[in-house]
Amino acid sequence: MINAAIIGVSGFGRTHYEDIVREYHQKRVNIAGATIINQEEEKDKCDFLKSIGCRLFTDYNQMLEVLRGKIDICFIPTGIALHAPMSIAAMRAGANVYVEKPLAATVQEAAAILEAERETGKFVAVGYQTMYQPETRKIKEYILSGKIGQVHTLKTYGLWPRNVEYYQRNAWAGQLKSSNAWVLDSPFNNALAHYLNLLSFYAGESFARPAAIAFVQAGLFRAKPIRSVDTAWIKAVTGDAKTLLFYVTHSCAEQQGPLGSSRK
Repeated sequence: MINAAIIGVSGFGRTHYEDIVREYHQKRVNIAGATIINQEEEKDKCDFLKSIGCRLFTDYNQMLEVLRGKIDICFIPTGIALHAPMSIAAMRAGANVYVEKPLAATVQEAAAILEAERETGKFVAVGYQTMYQPETRKIKEYILSGKIGQVHTLKTYGLWPRNVEYYQRNAWAGQLKSSNAWVLDSPFNNALAHYLNLLSFYAGESFARPAAIAFVQAGLFRAKPIRSVDTAWIKAVTGDAKTLLFYVTHSCAEQQGPLGSSRK
């Protein structure tokens, strides 16, 4: 049986919590530990976890130290600024990691996570679940087989309106930094990040690897009273000369998409 731990059960963490509880009831997962900083607000979840023998903590470092070598996987559905330090700490405590998207706020943090993987022999999986939908796999199959011809351009646009409450839901939404750590919150590395990832996945030369990006150009814009961006276009060119185009915004009246297309 897999021994699991989780850091955070509120917000989108509720989805991760419900998933591992479902697996617990199927007798596939033992929930060994949970870090929950707002235990009074999450009393029902805490009561259930304690009833099944799960150890509760308010500090993730303490949890990882107490359960060092006893966790197979740690779920990390936390704020962007915490992804890198928590993922690295979990691997060094002997756990594999499932972290929410994006992997990290900066390239430097992503590189540090990869180095920790090499150092520990553990892995980090990122919550890009749309890659594994049957329709996604079928599209990729058609691209790789040439069934739809040779693709040289892939394009996505998404219009997802977000109101003031969206940016007030936590301390880091719409921010560049949180407690002096990079967040770089935006449509392309948060709400619509799945679809930017899919562009790279579709452009890759196999199911196992996304495209190797050789060139990136972008325009970043802000219409709302936030510190980061709410609108962007991104153009990327892959090593085998495919062009990826990505247009997204949270400053719009109506929701559309994400919609995608390809040109042969």
